[in-house]
Amino acid sequence: MTEATAIVVQIAFIGGLVLIACELYAIWLICIASERQFNRRLAKLRARHVDWREWRKR
Repeated sequence: MTEATAIVVQIAFIGGLVLIACELYAIWLICIASERQFNRRLAKLRARHVDWREWRKR
């Protein structure tokens, strides 16, 4: 019984690590997407010669 318990604990531990890795990857993807979106907006504002600090205050 103790051997089976140890196997179950190991599987649960590995599953938890995989879940944490997936969550960190998702957060990383969201950060990159928002940064790209901000850079795209910044490029549009520069094309229109708008000061981005003024735009950010709105």
